[in-house]
Amino acid sequence: MDPWWGRQQNRHLFFLPAVMLIAWLFGFGPGMLATVISVVALACFWSGEGSTGRVPFELLSFFLVSAAVCVLVRSLQRARERADAARVSREQVLTVVAHDLRSPLATIMVSASSLARDTSDPAVVRNRVKTIDRAVVRMDSLIRDIVDAAGVERGELPMTIKPERVETLVQEAIELHAPLAQEAGVILDAELGLHELTMACDRQRILQVLGNLIGNALKFTPSGGRITVRVEEQADAVGFAVDDTGSGIAPEHVAHLFDRYWSGDSRGIGLGLYIARSIVRGHGGDIGVRSKPGAGASFFFSVPRAASPTPEPGAAISLRHLLER
Repeated sequence: MDPWWGRQQNRHLFFLPAVMLIAWLFGFGPGMLATVISVVALACFWSGEGSTGRVPFELLSFFLVSAAVCVLVRSLQRARERADAARVSREQVLTVVAHDLRSPLATIMVSASSLARDTSDPAVVRNRVKTIDRAVVRMDSLIRDIVDAAGVERGELPMTIKPERVETLVQEAIELHAPLAQEAGVILDAELGLHELTMACDRQRILQVLGNLIGNALKFTPSGGRITVRVEEQADAVGFAVDDTGSGIAPEHVAHLFDRYWSGDSRGIGLGLYIARSIVRGHGGDIGVRSKPGAGASFFFSVPRAASPTPEPGAAISLRHLLER
């Protein structure tokens, strides 16, 4: 190589690009392995007479530069992966929004058009207004889920922690969904403990979790079925469960239920359970599910009686460190 590269000390001009190429094609580990092999090879090349005094310094310099190159290449690859993931996520969000907002928008358009053509019968008007109202509520729910999911990804889903009565929370969640349950022919009730329980939580967020679990149960529980919201006192937490007598969940789906944008069918965008898990973990608790196909499902979660970490009353807390558990 000397006729092209000159003196032996210039051999690193061949090995350094080789390290860069290997690190880029195969990753950080192979890049560092190539660095070590190159150092050994250069030690052999630079061991000739007249170069022994500078060999250790030159080898150390080559090793440090090559290691820095491997770290830089890994950083560039991770940045590219994050950019690709963000692009895919944005495309996925746009697809979900376009698909799921199209249905309630179409409902509003059809109902509004019918109202414009015929407003003589008050009963018909009331029914169509209710249809429009349900479509608007559905659209608002979709938008709030998308906004909350973005907040979860940033670790910035705000929660205001205050002492709340558990019985009041459950009763409010039941009352909110009672009309839907009655319309679906499903019995919706609650089993509360004998003792009044109080816990530190964000009222609206816990209602959001309960509402999501009850809403999912209503989707999969046939007419004549039952949904029960249970509460039990645990050692230092309050346990909640939403049991239904629906069709149950296939075993291969259970592991994906809380994944973002995963949905077992076309009746949701796959954000509700993902957000619910984030809220529960933000309170220092956890959430899970038990189910057998054909035997219903039981979604359960627990929230510590005291906030974890303990904030000042009314303070907003961040999810960043809790969501990495």
